[in-house]
Amino acid sequence: MKTILLKLFQVKFLQKLLVNFAYIAFEKDNNKAPRLYKALENIRDNEIYKDKRNMSRLKKDLIFCRYVLGFTYEEYFYFHLENKSLSERKEYVGTFERYDYWKNLSSKETQAKFDNKFTAYELFKNYYKRDVIKIENKSDFSTFNEFVKNHDSYIVKPLAYSLGQGIFTVDVDETDKTVQELFDDILSKGACVVEELVYQSFDMAVLHPSSVNTVRFATYYDSSADNVTRLYAMLRMGCGDSQIDNAFCGGIAAPVDVNSGIVTGKGYRNVNGKEEWFEYQPETRAKIIGKQLPDWQNLLSMLEELARIVPEQKIVGWDLAHTDDGWVMIEGNSRPILKAIQMCSGRGLRKEFELTKNH
Repeated sequence: MKTILLKLFQVKFLQKLLVNFAYIAFEKDNNKAPRLYKALENIRDNEIYKDKRNMSRLKKDLIFCRYVLGFTYEEYFYFHLENKSLSERKEYVGTFERYDYWKNLSSKETQAKFDNKFTAYELFKNYYKRDVIKIENKSDFSTFNEFVKNHDSYIVKPLAYSLGQGIFTVDVDETDKTVQELFDDILSKGACVVEELVYQSFDMAVLHPSSVNTVRFATYYDSSADNVTRLYAMLRMGCGDSQIDNAFCGGIAAPVDVNSGIVTGKGYRNVNGKEEWFEYQPETRAKIIGKQLPDWQNLLSMLEELARIVPEQKIVGWDLAHTDDGWVMIEGNSRPILKAIQMCSGRGLRKEFELTKNH
């Protein structure tokens, strides 16, 4: 039924009718569209929408953008679609459109190679340049015991795809716990990987020293032409007490020119719907816009190699950090999200998205 409804929404003369039908159904029972009404919390203090007619038009527009254009209700506000014409809206790529197309570019089995962090490590070990172990059950204690003999600090991540959740670091010298207790702590979280810490170069640490600041670089690999297309790049850094560089968890993101490695826009973050823009990192005062990221040509050469290791995975969002020994891989994402890059660059990525359809 849901698939049929989505297809009907694409028939132009039915769009208005179906939007009105959905609006009436959702107003009658808010539980049919909980995300719609949660998203409306973004404008609860806006005087314009306290008028019932304006609120009605807004709800219908949200439904139109969700079912016709493929945006989530949250993206409607993130991309400021309420202030854009139809042609301007179509320059952006919504979550549902991205997911529906990109999910067919590779199999679930191929995507699983990236989602499982230890499988990914084994595939790309030469680019990690650090030790990584897997903890799944009690029999892994001896492996962990040997690991901590060589590494007095480490980071723990869920084994499966986690969107940055459930990650923590441990300094063995700063804890009174025994190795067995440290192991039991990890095991209690479920299957995990334990990684040697990455120590970033000075060039990247000046942005925010207490977080590992990274580059998200998305590539598209066309195996028939043996060609790697550079889709987009984004600098991500921490802010305040945050050790996380995600722009939705307190970090800051900024767009980067894929060919030169120069940051082309201000830093951006969005916490609980509140947007902020930064020309300088607020604590370190390091300039963001115009910054030349280090050793960029070597990063591009590395990406040419990475994209060919699992050629059946056409789209990958690579997370990379720069150390004194050069660029290292943090992880690869088989379904990179376009929300943050479109928000921090202030433009849609329609042109780049279409490049993945032309092969």
